[in-house]
Amino acid sequence: MFAQRPSRPPIVVIGAGLGGLAAAALLTRAGDRVIVLERHTEPGGFAVTFERAGFTFDASLHHLDAVGPGQANRPLLDALGISDALDLYRDPFLRRDLVPGADLLLPQNGDALYDLLATRFPGDAAGLRELFRAAAEAHAAVYAGAPLRVVGTAADRLNEWLRSPVLIEVVGGITGYVGRSPRTCPAGTFLMLFHAYHVLGGWRLRGGSRALTTALVDRIEAGGGEVRVAAAVTGIRVGGRGVEGVEVDGGEVIATSDVIAGLPLPRLAELLATAEGVDAWRTRIAGLPLSGSFYRLFVGLDGDHTAGQAYETRVVDANGQCSVTIPSVGDDAWAGPGRTVACAVAAAPSGDDDGDFRQAAKARLMGVLTGLLPGAERCVAVSTLAHPGTWAYYTGSPGGAAMGMGAGAPMPARTPIPGLTLAGAWVAPGPGQTAVMHSGARAARLVRAR
Repeated sequence: MFAQRPSRPPIVVIGAGLGGLAAAALLTRAGDRVIVLERHTEPGGFAVTFERAGFTFDASLHHLDAVGPGQANRPLLDALGISDALDLYRDPFLRRDLVPGADLLLPQNGDALYDLLATRFPGDAAGLRELFRAAAEAHAAVYAGAPLRVVGTAADRLNEWLRSPVLIEVVGGITGYVGRSPRTCPAGTFLMLFHAYHVLGGWRLRGGSRALTTALVDRIEAGGGEVRVAAAVTGIRVGGRGVEGVEVDGGEVIATSDVIAGLPLPRLAELLATAEGVDAWRTRIAGLPLSGSFYRLFVGLDGDHTAGQAYETRVVDANGQCSVTIPSVGDDAWAGPGRTVACAVAAAPSGDDDGDFRQAAKARLMGVLTGLLPGAERCVAVSTLAHPGTWAYYTGSPGGAAMGMGAGAPMPARTPIPGLTLAGAWVAPGPGQTAVMHSGARAARLVRAR
């Protein structure tokens, strides 16, 4: 817990995504006055749920990594004060892999996974040991604050360690969690993902993203902070000593010397249009490469279609890979008894909002989903496709970029402007919702250090 400090102007957090909310939660727990400003009508960013025709859908969350007791991300939840507010559980299997040459249920435990794969692919047992060793080393390095020193792509390392193309397809499939293939995913990111999910295990959260967002908002408000929605920021005032205030749509100006920007960095560049002396930095963040986006098909089905199904199934066919999650497996709160919620997702280029592509993507995802759930095509009660334009509209992320930057190391949280600190996916130490919350925790520490 941080030490108390004298009364001062509020700290303003721009953006109520998980990075901004995590920063605000930690600061209010330390006794700081915090105001969170969110342009959308509800907090969460990508971490939201929504309802259609009595079905509940999660916009993004399928698993949280390493949040179990004694695991790497549990101290973060404890520090945020939300561990007791979250109902976390996990299935016996992380996912089913349905790929050419294999149909495997991948267990949550690293030892069990190694035994399964080494038995199925005995010629690669030694290479698998090297993969597990390198993944554990990379994960430990990141959580110790050390830089990742793994070069190349996931495909480079997998082809170095393993011989079986089927095995490479199976273990490389975790790169789909960040919308990449092994050929395009950095090796360090892949190793982090592999250890976090395949060794430590992916955890499900009852209530999905909304439960996580609600817990953070409740913690902020319990500490005296404010979370304002439909409060779009129109500018950040910067003077000779750094940040001086935040302009809000409608004419309000909030005087402050500390701002945490938990929003897409190209958008931040627009808010700093009048700031002097940071032209090069502003130009840099305005032109950062974008990560990919997603097509995500949300389907509500009449009837219970969960029998014999895994919560998550990765399907690889001639058209590439996609993932199907069925939140109703083990949890009928998403649709009610006798009905089913299912989602199918595939990667999409950021900015791809062509109507023909959307229709083709919807048809493909529906085909995969109904192929996995026999008879489902006759039971569709509601379906809706989220595409890059959807994500851009609701989150403000340019082109619907789902992971922030598309290449290179994350941006530093410190900026050339005194009093302006960064949080969110663009500066997160890795992929996923827990990594974004870690970025918020880091931003809070930096602000407190001022």
